[in-house]
Amino acid sequence: MFFDWEQDNAEEFNAMHKIFNLSKALRIATEPQ
Repeated sequence: MFFDWEQDNAEEFNAMHKIFNLSKALRIATEPQ
């Protein structure tokens, strides 16, 4: 899905990837054990 992005979009991709990882980590951390 993201693999067709051109190199010009690498910075935006990295930002989105960081946000995705943070949101995933937050969801895992807040799940009831």
